[in-house]
Amino acid sequence: MHIITTKDRGHPRMDYIQTEIWRTLSALKNGDIIAMEGPSFGSKGGKSHELAGGWWMVKHAIYTWLKDEGVELKGVYIIPPRSRAKYATGNGNAKKEAVMESVQLQTKINVLDHNIADAMVLATMGARLGGAAVDVIPPEEMHRVTPLVSVKNQLENGLQSF
Repeated sequence: MHIITTKDRGHPRMDYIQTEIWRTLSALKNGDIIAMEGPSFGSKGGKSHELAGGWWMVKHAIYTWLKDEGVELKGVYIIPPRSRAKYATGNGNAKKEAVMESVQLQTKINVLDHNIADAMVLATMGARLGGAAVDVIPPEEMHRVTPLVSVKNQLENGLQSF
């Protein structure tokens, strides 16, 4: 995981982000997976347009790198934001703070940033989708895996992520 630290704006920021994405992707090899949070279609406010554009820029940077490098992944999973929240907390409408608290409880790691907590949930979901679960879900909590069924069904029905 890499946290973007530049204060640049506009095209210099996009160049920086693309370079950092490609640098991060260079560790991938055939058979790996990517789990990426999908766009928030219900977002409102001044930043929603910028966030949507940034999401497509990141997705395109991943697509371009995979194509240019010839890396064949096992899967690229686009996880809807509500699915991430439901997997972490059992509630698809959970706030970022609730997701962070859930991650802290489940991992015993003092996570202080909701972006890192989100990334940990996405990685856990991706691992489970890729057939290598890293978490244990008790039977009474299995309702949390419902979002995975939705993502799997989309992929099996030909709705490819890239």
